[in-house]
Amino acid sequence: MAAPLAGLAIPYLLLTSLALVSVAAPLAGLAVGSAGTFFSFGLTQFLAALAVTYFGFLLSVLLPQPKYAAVVISFLITAWVATCGFFLPFAFTKNFFLAVYWTNPIQYALNGLTAAAYYCNTAAPECSLPGCPSAAAICASCPCKWYLNPVKGPEYLWDFLVATKSARSAVYWDWLFLLCFCLVCRVAAFAALRFLRHNRHA
Repeated sequence: MAAPLAGLAIPYLLLTSLALVSVAAPLAGLAVGSAGTFFSFGLTQFLAALAVTYFGFLLSVLLPQPKYAAVVISFLITAWVATCGFFLPFAFTKNFFLAVYWTNPIQYALNGLTAAAYYCNTAAPECSLPGCPSAAAICASCPCKWYLNPVKGPEYLWDFLVATKSARSAVYWDWLFLLCFCLVCRVAAFAALRFLRHNRHA
């Protein structure tokens, strides 16, 4: 019974992610510049939802009672959100929390969504002219969004995200991690169903 239920999560999350992104992205004006950026945004959303779902499934079969899994997953998601690099930038992450950061699926999901929504090649010739991005007239042909930094003045939004949030443009690594995370959780969950005593039927 558990295997079919786990398999049903894929089409369900695919449809809900597509519906969410189709509504939320245009409303917020995110990842609507091209079909490629929209696909990247939607795929990251789907993989992130699938990763959290499969991790919850794994906990539900590892622990003897589902109510324990609900408590643990709530605690872990809170810890993941706190250490994903949004509240505490990577530059300030030290010691043990580095391991938490690099194994945190929320961190990879956040970076994938950020890159899909905001990445822009600020090194392009039309964006690197003298005076850019301060002089709007000079940079008129540059498609990159800019941010009014209260300390430095105008700067490109993507450069600001790289400097403050350690954003990365290579979303393929984010997808690979999330996919591997899903596979590991699913395989481990089926192993737990097979071998753990509290999952065996009399």
